[in-house]
Amino acid sequence: MRSIEEGASTGHGEEVKKAFEASIPFGRYAEPIEIAKLALFLACDDSQFITGTTQVIDGGMTVQ
Repeated sequence: MRSIEEGASTGHGEEVKKAFEASIPFGRYAEPIEIAKLALFLACDDSQFITGTTQVIDGGMTVQ
């Protein structure tokens, strides 16, 4: 994320980060454990009937 932020506006990565976070209803980036929990769920037997889906982990950003 840091390279994306810095690439969006060289020398202003922190401001870009704040703008990105402001566009996420949860107000922050996902934590790695939050992504890992979905991967673990999809790898376990509880998800055995789930096929062909796209899971979005974006703190509500695409719902806006």
